[in-house]
Amino acid sequence: MIEIRQKMERSAKNKLWAMSNMDKLRSKYANEYVALDNGNVLAFGDSAGEVFRELRKKRIKDISTIAMEFVSEDSLVWLL
Repeated sequence: MIEIRQKMERSAKNKLWAMSNMDKLRSKYANEYVALDNGNVLAFGDSAGEVFRELRKKRIKDISTIAMEFVSEDSLVWLL
């Protein structure tokens, strides 16, 4: 149970890091998908499938905590 909670916390931290650093990511990875872990870009590509293939090539097996984001070239604001 502790391991699951730790993975959920790490996943949330990765997602928060992505949101907090989107401008930085946008300057280098605009209109691409990125896989992020612990403040590092592990892989990027034109599609989520391409990113997953890159992660497999790098032999990253546990992707449960990795944040996968599409980096839009435009800053988007969602109104609900």
